[in-house]
Amino acid sequence: MTRLLSLATVTLLLAGCAGEQRVVPQLPDRTLEAPDGRRHSTVALAARGAVFVVAPATLSSVDDQRDWGTHLDATRSGRAALVFVEDFGPSWFEDTVLEEMREQYDPRGGVVMLIDPEGELRDALGVPEGDVVVLVYSAERRLLKTIAAKPTREAAASAWAAIAGRRGR
Repeated sequence: MTRLLSLATVTLLLAGCAGEQRVVPQLPDRTLEAPDGRRHSTVALAARGAVFVVAPATLSSVDDQRDWGTHLDATRSGRAALVFVEDFGPSWFEDTVLEEMREQYDPRGGVVMLIDPEGELRDALGVPEGDVVVLVYSAERRLLKTIAAKPTREAAASAWAAIAGRRGR
């Protein structure tokens, strides 16, 4: 029994490490639609650096997404983009989620929301399906920081600091 638990623990640790190592070091060039129908290029969004919050469009991720949004907005500095990528791949209620996103989305609010219908951008970024992950990219589209943890004000501030530090060099 102890040996089985040890084997399970090692397997989980390896799976966790593999997930973290999967994130790609360069932001892929993709164009996705926002809830208002406008199309946005990842390259254009990252022109001044960008924080991407990649999340499944599911009820289980709503609290984390809201909390990341609150913390990132409260600690935001500079002109880097804040982008939420909504992966519809695992969603069972796409129409309902999309309708709610369209009602709540304000393109003038300083946050860009992108619809990833089949999870293609999420997959290209190397984010495991179902996870909420924050990815920080430089203006050159290089990965500066990955945050795969619960949202906190400190973690959000560290995302913006990674961009500021990169620009300062």
